[in-house]
Amino acid sequence: MENEIMDKVIQIDLIRCMKAVLAKWWIVVLCSFVAFVGAYLYSYPARNNVYKASTTLYSVTDGSYESTVSAAYFLSTYADVITSRKVTEKAASLLGDNSITWQDIQNVIQVNYSSDSTIVEISAYSLDEDFAVKVANGVANAFISEISSMTGRNSVQLLDSAYSASVFKNASFEKFKIRCLATLAVMVITIMIIVLREIFGSKLYYIDDLRLEDDMEIIGIIPNHEK
Repeated sequence: MENEIMDKVIQIDLIRCMKAVLAKWWIVVLCSFVAFVGAYLYSYPARNNVYKASTTLYSVTDGSYESTVSAAYFLSTYADVITSRKVTEKAASLLGDNSITWQDIQNVIQVNYSSDSTIVEISAYSLDEDFAVKVANGVANAFISEISSMTGRNSVQLLDSAYSASVFKNASFEKFKIRCLATLAVMVITIMIIVLREIFGSKLYYIDDLRLEDDMEIIGIIPNHEK
């Protein structure tokens, strides 16, 4: 009997499901409104934009293919040194602010590079535009100094300094996104629940829903008269 129940074909009437959702539209609206209010209160506290400032460094080459490959390999090999404690400590000292530690700098920088490129980008992310610019430039200069000290060569040079910071994450847009996503998610979930209750509910709409592998005979049908 259990296998027969599992093999039962459930007929899904899309029009009936749509009518069920429309009949309970107020539930969908109410749940969506509650979700919006909750998301609004969650995202209401003041938030600041996150700013990004970037500097780019390059590895010196003489223009030949072999030199370019060697420079790219050299830069990718030492790129991880940028986030090291030694470099970030030197960057902190260059900033001249005793309240800024090497951990503070290490937490806000990100390094982007490719193994086949002679250019590396150092980015700093902060709620303060000026701080992001200072950190990006400070880490770049500290890395150049450290590489020169380690290798005895001026193999890495500054290509572009950070003069200003751009908005990386807009606080207003993030609030708007949180509210929209929360409202949409609850709306979809509510509609799915209504549809599933309609499909798997105890109310029957088709004669075939009474049969289990045609082993049960239908004696009669009570017609549904519209009032």
